[in-house]
Amino acid sequence: MIARLSLGIIFGLILAFFPSDVRAEGGVIINEILPAPKDKDWNNNGQIDTKEEWIELFNSGDYEIDLSDWSIYEKPVNKYFPLTGFKIKPKEYLVIYKNQINFALNNDTDEIWLVNKDVTVSTVNYGVSGKNVEYNYSYNFDGINWQWSQSPTPGAKNTISLPPKEEKTTKKQTSTSSTGSKSTKNSVKTSKSSAISGENESGEEEVLGESSTAQLPTGEIKIGGQKSKSNNVFGIILLVLGTIVIISSGLYLWKKEQVVQFIQKTLKRPKN
Repeated sequence: MIARLSLGIIFGLILAFFPSDVRAEGGVIINEILPAPKDKDWNNNGQIDTKEEWIELFNSGDYEIDLSDWSIYEKPVNKYFPLTGFKIKPKEYLVIYKNQINFALNNDTDEIWLVNKDVTVSTVNYGVSGKNVEYNYSYNFDGINWQWSQSPTPGAKNTISLPPKEEKTTKKQTSTSSTGSKSTKNSVKTSKSSAISGENESGEEEVLGESSTAQLPTGEIKIGGQKSKSNNVFGIILLVLGTIVIISSGLYLWKKEQVVQFIQKTLKRPKN
């Protein structure tokens, strides 16, 4: 009886210190972002404006999460954007548009955090300072790494789609004259991206002496924060204490049984 009561107390303490939203917070992550929209009504408000950027969350947990106490935090500007009124169902996606909470993703580089009160749940950073990302390319998490894709999927499973690499052509022109041979000119044009922009901002093609392959910016994700780690340590301490209580209760019951048996044997002894 005492052992069962001890187990009940332990589980009660664990549930008290780890409410449902904190226990399930590890299931909600930043899943996809679109930092540089162009020429498309992504938020479906009937017009193309500067509010088309979006951040997609995914809830892999088994509970619906109320995000009213959560925020999107943009580190470079040290600003929080509350998610008051938002909820995300289990195994579903939630797309948050710029016109809803007025965040602003940089076109070159940025770092975004998903925060539950003072616990950092998920973070992502992308890009290189001074180098803009491709228009209408989304940054996707595939479960292990982050990758750029030319096929954004707001509200749906991520699809990593990159344009095929074009073969670079080299043109050689050689001419001779009576005074001698002229230098040979090699021009190599870099492959163009098949994104909507299709060109750099100046509209000029880049001519290089050697072939060049464009590299997409990299990023990373971090799940969980320092407070989450401290919660785990506290949970382990609770479990250790609970184990001690259970063992102590068992020893107490065993000792009590021995005492009872001793008294019974004493009472049954024949009198001289």
